[in-house]
Amino acid sequence: MAEAFNISGTKIMSMSFARALAMIIPFLLAAQMPAAAAPERPVSITITLETSEADLLWNASEQYVYFNGTLTLDDPLQREIDVSLFPTAPSGWSALCSPEVNKFHSAGQRNFTCSVHPGNVRENMTGIITVQGMAYWRGDAVASNQSPPFSLHVTRLVVEKNYNLTNPRKIDFTTRLENILPHLSVLAVLVAIIATAAATWRWRKRRSRGEAAP
Repeated sequence: MAEAFNISGTKIMSMSFARALAMIIPFLLAAQMPAAAAPERPVSITITLETSEADLLWNASEQYVYFNGTLTLDDPLQREIDVSLFPTAPSGWSALCSPEVNKFHSAGQRNFTCSVHPGNVRENMTGIITVQGMAYWRGDAVASNQSPPFSLHVTRLVVEKNYNLTNPRKIDFTTRLENILPHLSVLAVLVAIIATAAATWRWRKRRSRGEAAP
């Protein structure tokens, strides 16, 4: 009887130990596993512009408008990153950023300049230019971003040579003769009217003197 009790007690103890071990083992394994790594911050680029708009008096010549910007990159993995700048402009316009490719190591800022030519604009218009930035690591694109818009307000001159582009209020000495003739005609009419009035005044004055004489 006692022997049966001992056997039963041993079985109960074995079962309890096995259950306890089964509960403890997962915790032990979990404690030995490496902690999950925190998600890494991705590469980020930011493009800012010094100004958002400009005006241009356009006369179909090789006129360019320039604006400056700043490119900022942050790479938590501290890799060698190349950022290419791609300006977009209205159809028929041309735009270029210099430098086109900016090299970074980990993080930093780079200044750039963009030039814009309005092309063959035939009327007053406003063109919107943006700068797209693409970050590459070993040939793979890892980030992209776009600048705020830059607005170029183009005013086409009706008579192209009537203005000095440096000082629009000053008439250029290269003004065409056919554009001056109407003004000369008006001036001639005014001179004729003044001369006629002066002659009439002299004639009346002489007449009044003659009538006044005895």
